[in-house]
Amino acid sequence: MVVKSDTVTNGAAAMDHSGGENMAAWVCGMNDLKVQPFTLPPVLGDHQVKVGIKAVGICGSDVHYYKHLRCGDFVVKEPMVIGHECAGIIEEVGKAVKNVAVGDRVALEPGIACNKCKLCKQGFYNLCPDMEFFATPPVNGSLANHVCLFPPVSHVLTYQWLESRCVGMEEVPDLTMKEARKSYAKVMQNLPVSYHLNLAVFVTAVK
Repeated sequence: MVVKSDTVTNGAAAMDHSGGENMAAWVCGMNDLKVQPFTLPPVLGDHQVKVGIKAVGICGSDVHYYKHLRCGDFVVKEPMVIGHECAGIIEEVGKAVKNVAVGDRVALEPGIACNKCKLCKQGFYNLCPDMEFFATPPVNGSLANHVCLFPPVSHVLTYQWLESRCVGMEEVPDLTMKEARKSYAKVMQNLPVSYHLNLAVFVTAVK
């Protein structure tokens, strides 16, 4: 499969502000990852933000798409940009965006809500029945120089570890101390969640 440099994405998109070609990491086939150009729509929408990506984690789903071109029922049928665990700096905001400002350091939400349904309008965008996700076919991901997306887009990085802590604290009560000590030894490489699970186990042991 071939990725054209004039591709306009329907999810996240890369953009090089120096005027050069926009670059992103594309899964182009089984075990075939290429860094290739793709373009961002030239005009930022009133409700969109542009983020300069500074870090992107590699999720298990990214590995599945890279190795098998599928993850569960989702199948890569054409080249797709991977990556959805990302953080960066707000570079530009649309006229109607109020929750973030240029210069904010943020962690991006991988979910793309419709922002039109009843649940979205009530603020429960996480329950949107039409939710799509970065790096989930056919939507492109965020392993790119820059991304452009619709809010709700991000959280200031002060809260970047909150989810991991919650996961760790939720797991520990279900473990006996014997099991907890085993888990403490086993999860060392599964950062960042494992860090907080380790911390929770340690605190539980102290108590």
